[in-house]
Amino acid sequence: MIASAPLLVLSAPGAEAARLAAMVGRHPDAYGLPELNLHLAPTVEGLLSVFRITQGNVQDGLLRAVAQLYCGGQDAAGVADAGHWLKRRADWSSMELLDELGGRIAPKLPVLAESGLAWRPHDVEGWLAQVPDVRVLHVVRHPRAQCAEVAVRLNGPLFVPPDYKDYGTDPAVIDPQLAWYRINRNIEQATAMLPAAQCRRVQAEDLFAAPEDTLRVICRWLGLPFGDAALQRMSHPEDGPYARVGTAEAPYGMEPEFHAAPAFSGRLRPRQMLEGAAEWRGDGKPLAAEVVSLARSYGYR
Repeated sequence: MIASAPLLVLSAPGAEAARLAAMVGRHPDAYGLPELNLHLAPTVEGLLSVFRITQGNVQDGLLRAVAQLYCGGQDAAGVADAGHWLKRRADWSSMELLDELGGRIAPKLPVLAESGLAWRPHDVEGWLAQVPDVRVLHVVRHPRAQCAEVAVRLNGPLFVPPDYKDYGTDPAVIDPQLAWYRINRNIEQATAMLPAAQCRRVQAEDLFAAPEDTLRVICRWLGLPFGDAALQRMSHPEDGPYARVGTAEAPYGMEPEFHAAPAFSGRLRPRQMLEGAAEWRGDGKPLAAEVVSLARSYGYR
């Protein structure tokens, strides 16, 4: 049991969960961590093995957190020392590592946004089962706006993950609504086992339309005091220790879109309708019926 039960912020990609987590993590009584990806293996030794064979930057967040909290900072030397720090604790379980980080942060509330956790139901269910007093903030966004933005980003890379493709057409088309539905359903199913008071859902649109009101409600739920000083800090997620791109040895640790523009602009996100063609598909098909149904249950129209 970690010293202060963490807040876990979950969403499908593109719902601004990383930004909201960074904002809550700037509260004077909270600490915003980068993505730790502890679900990738049950032990620290397993995590290090996964990091060695996985392309991308799945290790960056954990290395940056350890460097910042234990190794004097996130420069090249600090990141190298963080790697050695983890190797010396290879026999720890991943949850023991989380416990250690929570103790280091205590009495502040650890805040985590884990974008890779909810892709598979057993990953998020297993994580929640091991941290029974965790609180979960489920961030949702209108599927039309969210999927349109994700589709634009997916049209550039040569490789598009199969989770974003509809193979029911020939050729397969990029369709982010598949991931939108899958991840949100996984979060719903996993959090159903938690007491209602431990889970809360927020629309990303509300954060941008009324940030002060949205943050006040979240702080009240978490038991955090809320006033002008807290609001001022939370309004500047770019000042967090992990918001900016780091050293070449561990540059990332959060969703790339957040790193690219970590400041909170307050830009309004227009409300859209669920009816009509899913324009990113290019074949005139509307949003899938199950996507529309789930979005309506979240209050979208």
